[in-house]
Amino acid sequence: MRRSLFWTLLGINLLVVGVAVGLAALMIGRLADAIFASLMKEFHIQADVPHHLFVTALWRSLLLASLAAGGVGVLLSVILFGQVIRPVRGMMAMAGRVAGGDYGARAAGASSAELESLAESLNRMAGSLAR
Repeated sequence: MRRSLFWTLLGINLLVVGVAVGLAALMIGRLADAIFASLMKEFHIQADVPHHLFVTALWRSLLLASLAAGGVGVLLSVILFGQVIRPVRGMMAMAGRVAGGDYGARAAGASSAELESLAESLNRMAGSLAR
């Protein structure tokens, strides 16, 4: 069984967000660790306990920011993908009706220029078949 385009697009989007968040966390963690160690050394402060507290707070902040960014990303993806998938499904249904002999079936308008052009092409095809 083929996967829905919606789930494929959402999966790709989540992969990109995950890689970006992972790389950002890695770079921020390394940079912050180096800066913290340098400051502790410069001011002659025993760094064990403050370093642990700093790293824990840093990772907690990165986790919360990542969850928030991921949540917003998923929400916006669902909205955007729905604007693409819904018209495509409508056009698929219209094409099925035309294939079944209903030459009066028409595709509804769509949210983008490309989908609108596809709907118009399907409607012209159905109109030609009706004649």
